[in-house]
Amino acid sequence: MQPIRLVIPGDYWDSQIYRGRLYLTTMDGGTYVYDWDRVIELVTRQDSDRLAITCAFARGDYLYHPEWSLVFGDPDIGTMLRDKFSSLARAPLELPSAVIATSILGSADAPGGLADDTVLYKNHLYAATDSGLLRANIRHTRGKRNRSGIGSSERLWDGAALSLAVRRGGDLALAAGEEGLFELGLLSDEREDPRQVSTRHTDFAAYAHASIYGSSDRMGGYLEAYAWTRQPEDSRLVRYRVGTFTDTDIFKSRGGMSWANQEKIYMCNEGKLFAVRYLQKEAALGEGARPFKGIGSVQVPIGGHKILAAAYHSLAPSLSMRVA
Repeated sequence: MQPIRLVIPGDYWDSQIYRGRLYLTTMDGGTYVYDWDRVIELVTRQDSDRLAITCAFARGDYLYHPEWSLVFGDPDIGTMLRDKFSSLARAPLELPSAVIATSILGSADAPGGLADDTVLYKNHLYAATDSGLLRANIRHTRGKRNRSGIGSSERLWDGAALSLAVRRGGDLALAAGEEGLFELGLLSDEREDPRQVSTRHTDFAAYAHASIYGSSDRMGGYLEAYAWTRQPEDSRLVRYRVGTFTDTDIFKSRGGMSWANQEKIYMCNEGKLFAVRYLQKEAALGEGARPFKGIGSVQVPIGGHKILAAAYHSLAPSLSMRVA
């Protein structure tokens, strides 16, 4: 099945979806905040498309949640929904700027100007800028027309990073190009500098459960594998390092840009997207472990473009790529 695409025309540098809001950063460094539910309403062409569009971009949990398993497990309903997805995939959904403007909630200058990358976590916006790693509060106020909610910023680290990724457990991965890969704990009360995880060249990073996947267009991707162990004295889970797997270990002879999200690792090569499943428990077994299982491949419409970054969105089962 081909991907369903939602296109918002314009010159944008970054985008985030967080707690029902779409954050779009323009090339001049301004961040515009939109009501994401309203955006989904605006892009819905007709009532017959509503279910498929909602599942694709807003409520992917409908397809997998146990409470809905009886409905979506029905073969007839499954066939109907696949037909709807296929119909939407034939042409991109487009939302002109004049239309999306009706869902705007506010705007603000991005912290530190035009950031190399941003992530949102626990009502904070983290930005990798020329002046270092910055953090700003996000305030959610009631009302359809309100301020953007982005507060003033503070500097957490003077180092330069190209991209950021956050883990639910409260860790922030920083890809720093030639300087390698770093990680910063966000939940500690004490201010500490990020620790270096790898010296390998890293363009962007993503978490694969407890592990970190570093992507590079120069040296290939790699997985810094971690696992969990339970402390005998208090049963507390502690994260520990297992080892390093290169993209050659994972995908064998294939070459291309690769990245990860939780249990899946992807590689794009010559317009084809390959996927494997990462079994973290297997990786914890040590030498001789086989923690990667092939899933399959699919064609992706990127033409001759170069992939700059990629991510998987848990809000809806969708994969996005930033290309040049």
